[in-house]
Amino acid sequence: MKWRDGYFPSYRRRKILLRRWQRRFSSCHLISGVNYSPINRRALMFVAVLVIVSPLFGVVGSELVGYHEPLDLAAEMLGLEEWSLPEWTPFTDYTVPGLPDTIGYIVAGFIGVGVILAIGVLLARLTAQQK
Repeated sequence: MKWRDGYFPSYRRRKILLRRWQRRFSSCHLISGVNYSPINRRALMFVAVLVIVSPLFGVVGSELVGYHEPLDLAAEMLGLEEWSLPEWTPFTDYTVPGLPDTIGYIVAGFIGVGVILAIGVLLARLTAQQK
């Protein structure tokens, strides 16, 4: 196995070069044992930015354009009344009790992304163990 300029590095030098390469290309460790490349780090940062700006579309934007849920409009046209079910979730309508709507959207978004990320990592580990 030839490296640069046709010389063979010593075993110790190869280990050092390999560690440098691993640190450079897998420097983001979100969960121990799972390496994420810098590309995935950028993707996670992009998702975080989208979660942070989500209130612009979910709260502010819907009020600006006067958006209403189609099922709510249909129920209103039919004269159906809203009846409440027992609360089974602490995040009703993507809000967190005690916080403003915009901050509740952000918190609920990060919790949702975290749950999906945890499920994905768990499935990746399970499939890696089976191989």
